[in-house]
Amino acid sequence: MGGDLLRIVESAYAPEQSTQAWLEGILHSAMPFDLGAGTCCYAVRMERDGSSTPLGMASHGAIDFEPMVRPDGLPPDVVRVAHTPAAGLLDSRVDLPKILRRCQSTIPQIEAAIHRSVPSMQIAIAGDHRHVLVLAFCADSRHKRLPERTRRLFPMVIAHLAAAARLRGRQSAAGADAWLSPSGHVLDARGAAKEPAHRRLLTSAVQQSERARGPLRRTSPEEALKIWRGLVKAEWSLVDTVERDGKRFVLARKNRPDVPRQVALTDTERAVAYFAAAGHAQKYIAYELGISASTVAHHLQSALLKLGLRSRIDLARLYGGGSP
Repeated sequence: MGGDLLRIVESAYAPEQSTQAWLEGILHSAMPFDLGAGTCCYAVRMERDGSSTPLGMASHGAIDFEPMVRPDGLPPDVVRVAHTPAAGLLDSRVDLPKILRRCQSTIPQIEAAIHRSVPSMQIAIAGDHRHVLVLAFCADSRHKRLPERTRRLFPMVIAHLAAAARLRGRQSAAGADAWLSPSGHVLDARGAAKEPAHRRLLTSAVQQSERARGPLRRTSPEEALKIWRGLVKAEWSLVDTVERDGKRFVLARKNRPDVPRQVALTDTERAVAYFAAAGHAQKYIAYELGISASTVAHHLQSALLKLGLRSRIDLARLYGGGSP
């Protein structure tokens, strides 16, 4: 299986295009990982009343994925898992994550849909409780799974898919905070992005993402994914844009996680607390937010203190399994 996980990340951050073209791009980049029975990629928007609106689907293979994206089909249940965002692939034939077990009504419907269609399926659910992207790999054998190395690296891909799904839901309402050259030079900035420390962070992040997309992706895919983090300082996503004259720029767009509010906490504390309540390791939270692990630890302890809590278990109870 010769797939390139960086291609999935790149396609997620593709320049502005229709939702259908975006999904087809992600699907095309994921097809080298196909398990024999088809691959499906679809987007869903969760409404404030708890219902969901399918935004589009792209699929490959003989499986009929349409029932999975109908409003009365699987997604309204599956996407509820995004309230406790997954940090890995959900496997229908292997122990489901503890996070998913909290959604007891979801599990039978996931299993029933899987049993009706294919012997096994691995599902990546990325996003927040508003904007959700689902990438499903269907196997033609009960015991067929993605390779261990791919499964180990996939959480980092999911962090980027979540950021990209969230960003697409906001692009129409928000412009760029900074324009940078592919070398990382800040050409223009506004707001917090104008601060010297933030300019340096944005420059470094662009340089790291460019390095990840270069020869490093072939020599060390794991290192390439590690250095291209989900956000910059828990604030910005980096996306490419190409002008009419062919010049390429990198835009820094605001893209903080859309998480349940806790008025006593700062924005970063809320994001750290929410991901910690969902069971994410501190190292992974650091990757998702683009901050250091020590900064995550500091914000987590500060959040616990402000909320009068003692542990992650208390946080999980407070968030009720991630419900907004």
